[in-house]
Amino acid sequence: MTKGTTNAILVADDDRVTLKVFQGIFRRTPYKVYFAKNGVEAIAKAKKSNIDLAFIDILMPEMDGFETMLEWKKMQPQTNIIIMSTYNDDETIRRAIKEGAYTYMFKPVNRIDVFSIVSKCMKNQNVNKMISF
Repeated sequence: MTKGTTNAILVADDDRVTLKVFQGIFRRTPYKVYFAKNGVEAIAKAKKSNIDLAFIDILMPEMDGFETMLEWKKMQPQTNIIIMSTYNDDETIRRAIKEGAYTYMFKPVNRIDVFSIVSKCMKNQNVNKMISF
C-alpha cells in the first residue's frame, strides 16, 4: 500500500460465528475490513478493491479456499493469503503453503494469533501501523 492509504483485509468464511469473531477482533483497528460468506463473494470483492491480506477458510460452498486462493492470486498476486481450517494434518498445511498461502491458521481463531499474522504481513508490506491488543 502507498503511504497514507488504509490497509484492507478480507475474511472469507461460511461460518457466521467465525465472521463475528473477526468483526470483534477488527472493530477498533485502522484497517478497512471486508467479509465474504464464500469464495465467489470473496473474489467479487477482490475485483472491486485492492486487498492487502485475506483470511480464507478451506471449506466453503461454491468455491473452496484453495480454489479461491488460486483465483485470487491471478488477480492480486501481492495479497498475503492466510488459509484457515480446523484440519490439523500435515498434507493440508503443505498444500496451502505450496499453492501460495502466506501461512496456515487453525480455527477457532483468537485475537493474539490474528494480530500476530496481521502485524507480520503488514510489516512485510512496509507498513508501520500500531495494533493495540
